[in-house]
Amino acid sequence: MKGEQPGESNPAQQWVDGVLAHLHACDDVDLTVTSVAHGSEGLTAETDLRRGRAVYAAAMGLGPAGCAVEAGITEVMLARWRQRDAEFDRAMEAAASMARAGGVAPTGRLNGVGLRILLRSLTRGVPLGAAAEVAGLRRDQLNRLRRRNPSIHLLVEAAVAHSRERPKPPRGKRAFVYRLVTTQPPAPGGAKPRGPGADASGP
Repeated sequence: MKGEQPGESNPAQQWVDGVLAHLHACDDVDLTVTSVAHGSEGLTAETDLRRGRAVYAAAMGLGPAGCAVEAGITEVMLARWRQRDAEFDRAMEAAASMARAGGVAPTGRLNGVGLRILLRSLTRGVPLGAAAEVAGLRRDQLNRLRRRNPSIHLLVEAAVAHSRERPKPPRGKRAFVYRLVTTQPPAPGGAKPRGPGADASGP
């Protein structure tokens, strides 16, 4: 069997690169079409999109950390959304209950959404053990999955390598963190609105 020559394509590596590229493109496409469809109301629509993603992740058996990653927000922001919006909180509870009843995320295993969240976390530089926890796994459980499933192993390796290639922010500067802010006019008397889209960094 002829060995691979320099410059020849590696089908396995092409597949891995394609999966990771698609993973990033999905976020960009969703946000782009949302902005195009809603124009000046794009911020509200983007909030709705992120909430929908959080509910979807809950329905697929992910915990708060995984739901936040799927939505592209922080756990703190997700918790505040739930505190401020009873309907959203009930939707999250119902989705999680459905996941438990259906057994969609058995202990120690990954479904497709869990794998996507794991890979997304890894490409953003989250350490392997912490990324596993976000996806609902212990480090040893992830290691077993990697031994049993060569495709998962290849994707994990590639995601970790991708994170090392990402440019790091200059020293002394914080990396970008997504924030949703309200676009509502100030309430009478200068009080800040407390709607679901309010700045997550507020009290």
